[in-house]
Amino acid sequence: MILSILGIILATASALLVIDYGGDYYLDVQRDAKAAEMRNVLDQVAAAHQTYEMHYLEKATSTADIVSAGILNETPRPSLGTYEPVYLSIEYDGTAHRALSINSLPQELCARLNEIAGFSTNWGDGKPVSTTSQFGCYTATATGDGTFFRILDAE
Repeated sequence: MILSILGIILATASALLVIDYGGDYYLDVQRDAKAAEMRNVLDQVAAAHQTYEMHYLEKATSTADIVSAGILNETPRPSLGTYEPVYLSIEYDGTAHRALSINSLPQELCARLNEIAGFSTNWGDGKPVSTTSQFGCYTATATGDGTFFRILDAE
């Protein structure tokens, strides 16, 4: 009888541990999948820009140029945030470059994207003046939504 009670207690305790660990694991995997999606969206648009430049021997002035040329079927629509068709200007490696961006991302996702880029924290004070990575995420304030960017033309 005592062994049965101990068995039930151990089974309950191990079930609680599995549920708790499994929930954290699920949330981590979900966040990583969203980070991969955001990176993939901007990488695909960057590849379309390169295709446009090789085909037309000039840089596209906007994502609309690439869509109208048939290289992209439509302007990207990520599952989180909003793709920004107007380019950012960000200094990378000492030179100003155009950058693609996705706005209105949750801070947790912004932090994960920066971890992937090799940054330890979010930029909580607006767009970075200069960066050493071709992609990253910044917030306008310490509590604001994030903007994920990818530098163009800095391959």
